[in-house]
Amino acid sequence: FSSPQLMRTVPLFNPYGLGIKSNALYVCEGNNGIWIYNTTKAFDPVFVSNITVTGTSFYDVIPYGNILIAQVNDGFILYDIGTNPLQPTFLSRISN
Repeated sequence: FSSPQLMRTVPLFNPYGLGIKSNALYVCEGNNGIWIYNTTKAFDPVFVSNITVTGTSFYDVIPYGNILIAQVNDGFILYDIGTNPLQPTFLSRISN
């Protein structure tokens, strides 16, 4: 067995849940939205973009097939990630 080694640290403000599909890593950043990283090079993730919604805090994400399910402060937001996982597109919002 070998000992794990830290390969890279990525600075974040207030990370919550995360999810991955293909080469896309989604990190929930609370009021700062979802941050999307390209992980084609596993030890060198590259920030691609972020999704923000005014007045919304993002707490967790679940990639489920071609849908990204985001848990937010007042329910869920669904995004299409089938066409391009690095560029989620809004599908619908479910408020509670």
